[in-house]
Amino acid sequence: LLQMATSLVFCVAILWSNPSVVANAMTNALIGSVIPALGPLYCIAGVLLISGESNAVNLTDGIDGLAAGVFALAAVGLAGVLGRAPYA
Repeated sequence: LLQMATSLVFCVAILWSNPSVVANAMTNALIGSVIPALGPLYCIAGVLLISGESNAVNLTDGIDGLAAGVFALAAVGLAGVLGRAPYA
């Protein structure tokens, strides 16, 4: 519950500091298609995304510190995708 409240505060702070986030549509860097603007669903999607990612890391980490290895693999993969010439 605290996780969801914190992520809601974070999303509202983003909307308050930059209201054009809701009004503008986004483009996907890999596919290039336009993702429609979420409008008021931005906060709901943000809360679900932030709390879901946080819970996934907590589930993966457990006691043995497995999340560090998973993060390293994900960071290398993301660097490889974003390091391509059109997106660099």
